[in-house]
Amino acid sequence: MSRAAVVVGLALLTAVCVGAVVKTSGEAGQSSTPLSRAAVVDATRVSCPKGVLVESSAYAPVLEALRAAQALLARQTLKWQGSVVRLVPMNAPIDLIMQLAQSQTVFGKMFLPIYRRAVAACGAETAGASWAVHLIDHPSGDHRFPFLVKTKGGWTFWGSWCGADRSAAFRNSWC
Repeated sequence: MSRAAVVVGLALLTAVCVGAVVKTSGEAGQSSTPLSRAAVVDATRVSCPKGVLVESSAYAPVLEALRAAQALLARQTLKWQGSVVRLVPMNAPIDLIMQLAQSQTVFGKMFLPIYRRAVAACGAETAGASWAVHLIDHPSGDHRFPFLVKTKGGWTFWGSWCGADRSAAFRNSWC
């Protein structure tokens, strides 16, 4: 069999596998099945953080937000190749952290889709106090795109900005 035929066959197989199901959420162990539009909308809703400290979060130093994100990640684990792995900075390095409200003035329209995604999920006040975080591939091979915000109970992750500049169909398939 020629190399071109193998490549075309793999591309078709990938397209069929990707197009056949829609993720219901990012949780492991749940089955993936085709969903109606209403079910997809319900599945992508996020729980907005309560008691957001807008000023403390929005004007926190970058190092404080970075350390908080690393501490939150260090409490999380995942199973990988039969062992439990903690998401410490060596296993899940953060390659981007930016404050959403301030990034609009510094970077202009570049990060506007991420800010709009946060506003649509939880409103302008929470979005303005939030930070966008991106983790480089960690052992499971996934990327993570959480928002980070300071609340009365401490720093917390919420929602996701995966595919913020993409269509809903892309987000429902890949995020």
